[in-house]
Amino acid sequence: MPGNIINGNDLPDRNWLYARNVLDKYDGSQGNYGTFVWQMREACHHILFGVASSCAMNGLSNNTKIITFTPTWVYIVETANNSLWILFSSSLALCAIAYVYDILKEKKILCDDKESPLDE
Repeated sequence: MPGNIINGNDLPDRNWLYARNVLDKYDGSQGNYGTFVWQMREACHHILFGVASSCAMNGLSNNTKIITFTPTWVYIVETANNSLWILFSSSLALCAIAYVYDILKEKKILCDDKESPLDE
């Protein structure tokens, strides 16, 4: 990939896994990475110029004001999500309470009789 960038390819579209040790000659300890860094900078300039000159920037000027807007359905979805989490949490808590109540009832800690263990 460094060879492509140095030779002017700004957006390489290829799998470079086959090329081993391709970055070794651009290692910082050897001190000869300046050409590669400069070409990466130029590639970024080319990509940014391509985007700025494309149709993505049509209708935008120096005095264009960009306003962020959140549609109403986003708030509705968030409210529904929160309410479903509350319902799920409360049903899980009620299920746990019912499970613990059944266990306590089987162990005769809770009595349905009129006599209570606390009456003694």
